Formats: sequence, C-alpha cells, structure tokens
Amino acid sequence: DYGSGNARPFFSRTIGLDANRQAVPILYGARLTGNINKELRMGFMNIHSLGTEEAFGQNQTAFALKKQFGRSFVQGMFLNRQAVNDGEWIQDDFGRNLSLESAYLSDNGQISLWGGGHLSFKDGYSNNQGMYNAGFTFRNPSWEIQADFLTLQENYFSDMGFIARVENYDAERDTLIREGFSSSFTSIEYVVRPEKSNISRHRFGVENLMIFNSDWSFNERYNRFRYFLTLKSGEEFKIRLNLNELELLYPFTFTGDSPLPIGRYNSTDVNFEFQSDERKALSFSLSGTTGGFYNGKINKIQSDIQFRVQPWGRFSIGYQWNKLKFPEPYGDALITALLAKVEVGFSKNLLWTTLFQYVEQSNYMGVNSRIQWRYSPMSDIYLVYLDNYDLMDNGIGGRDLFSNNRALVLKVNFWY
Repeated sequence: DYGSGNARPFFSRTIGLDANRQAVPILYGARLTGNINKELRMGFMNIHSLGTEEAFGQNQTAFALKKQFGRSFVQGMFLNRQAVNDGEWIQDDFGRNLSLESAYLSDNGQISLWGGGHLSFKDGYSNNQGMYNAGFTFRNPSWEIQADFLTLQENYFSDMGFIARVENYDAERDTLIREGFSSSFTSIEYVVRPEKSNISRHRFGVENLMIFNSDWSFNERYNRFRYFLTLKSGEEFKIRLNLNELELLYPFTFTGDSPLPIGRYNSTDVNFEFQSDERKALSFSLSGTTGGFYNGKINKIQSDIQFRVQPWGRFSIGYQWNKLKFPEPYGDALITALLAKVEVGFSKNLLWTTLFQYVEQSNYMGVNSRIQWRYSPMSDIYLVYLDNYDLMDNGIGGRDLFSNNRALVLKVNFWY
C-alpha cells in the first residue's frame, strides 16, 4: 500500500472504470508479481481498455519495486495512464505518478516509523503537484500510540488511485473545486487485562483528527473518546463519543433541498456497538449512532447477521438505516441499504462468492458473482459476472429494473 488513509496513489478497483465509475470494455490485461531475490520484490501490470461513446480508451501501467532490509523496507512505484483513440496515443491526455516510501520496524515490533513522497504529472500543471506523508506507532502489551501526518497539494492527481477531500462540490454553482489540505491524526489506547474475571480486556482510547486548508487555516477537527469491552466468551461491546467541528467551505446538501450555508458547524454524537461471538456458527452485530450532524440531527442503525456451515459455506446479510433531519429549509433524508454475501466452497480448490447490494436513496442494485478455481498452488482462474441496475418508476405505482452495466470477466493468475 502506498499513501495514507484515504489518499492512495494506486487503488486497483478503479482499473476498468470510467470517470463516472462505470465499467468499460477491456481489450487485454496482464500482471506479473514475484521475488527477484530474497530481499527484492517487483510487480508489473498493464491494462488496455476500449473506448466508449463517452470516453477514450485507456492504457494503464503500474510498476513497483520493494527492497527489504530485515523487517524494514524501501519501495517505489511508477504509474502511467495514457488515453488512446483509434489506436493512436492522445499526447496531452495522460496522468503519471511517482512514489517513494520507506518504513522502519524495530526487531521487537514495538516501534514503526514511515514516510513517503509522491508526485503527479498531468498536462497543464507545473506546481503544487505533491503529496507527502509520515508517521509512527509505538505499541506494547498495555499501550498503543500512533500519529500520522499528511500534506496533499491541490494539483496532485491520481488517475489510477483514490483521493478523498481534494475535490469539493459547490451545490449552489454545481461545480467541483480542488483544494489542497494537510491533516494530523493521533490516537492513544490503554489496555487492561483482568487476571481473574470473565472479562478478557478493557480498552480505553482517545483520538484526534485535525485538518487544515492549504493556507493552514482551520478546516475540520474531531475528538473521539472510546471504550471497548471484550469478554472471554467472545462478545464485544463498544462505545464512542465524538466531538466534531467543521468549517464548511462551499454550500452542500445531503437532502436535495436548499444547501447548507458556508460557516462553522459544531456537533456531538455517540455510537454504540455490540458484536456476538464470531466463533459460533450463528453470529450477529448491532450498532447505533445518535446525535448532531452539521446543524441537524442524525440517527443511524446497522445490523449484520452471519451464518457459517462448516466446512463449506458462509452466508451473511446486513441492513443500514440512516435518518438525517435538518431545520427548514434544508430538508430531511432517509438512506437505507441492504447488503448480502454468499460464500460456498465446492472443494478446497473451487470457490463461489456472490455479493448483492441495494441502496434505496440512489435506486441502485448491484450483483457481483465470482467463481475461483485454484488449478495449481498459488495459481487461479476467476470468472466474474457483474450486473448493476437502476430502479425506475414505471408510471403505474411500481418500479422496474433497468440494467446500466453488465460484464463478464475472465482472469488468470499463474505462479511459478
């Protein structure tokens, strides 16, 4: 992994998708990974997608090297995205990235340090094109202390990755505005393990996140206080108290009504969570959040149930319910989602996995079904079926399904 948190130069799930995150036809793809020697590892990938009515074809290449020094390492990566039209390169339509990172891990595993520098190259941009991150962790049986720092400049692009926050939507002007930022995250956790009790451990923690605009003016802060209780029988209880403060730079709406005005917002919310013993055949989790959200209120409930049939199957289903309520004229919103997953092992070498997702607010339903055959040690053949649907009103009181993206993908991995 390169980058930090939600700033990743390379994110493999973006490959094969257009700017609207819709799948595009793939002409070919190839990937090679392996060890050059005991201390040096390399990875190479090239994917060539075909053009559509909305976008040009793309050739995407990733090359990475990682050098081990005991438990520590230095790694570098080069990424290239080049647009193609009718077999010809479009010279000014490209996105390139360079990354160099290093990490130190002490022999006893208690101390880790890391840092990295990243640059992007795109036609029309010649400054403010960097991203830089550094951090450390200290841990022992009783304490864990972590800090992570990130600076991302406004003209750092990652066409083959994922970057959060840099693009800000202005709801009044219906436009995106790029803004660089810097962030600082710190957390401290203390663990108590009672010797003669049915309690396995108590975990007390505090977190702080600070985000600044590119001119170092305030943008966002949250302080979190948390307590986790784990029983020896496997159940876990969690509670979190969040204190939030945000300077909204551009008008934004969560409901489709009048956008919230720019300005500073303060809110407090509390989160509860329970997880049953996951070692049992039937397990479940339940969580809830209530409190302030910008100048309104949020109530959220999430539940997941998992059933495991040893040794061949696992089935799970989850439901999310989110209620947002703002003062007039900013409106209300109800966001619900249904998630399901089926995993079946016909044998130790033949596996079938299917994911289902339905989001009511966006009238979206998606299915991802994959068969994996391990024909040789560390070598696999994948057959993947993708189908995404929009739910549209049919004019007679019901809704019909319309497929907006359907694909069948064959992938082969060979290890030698």
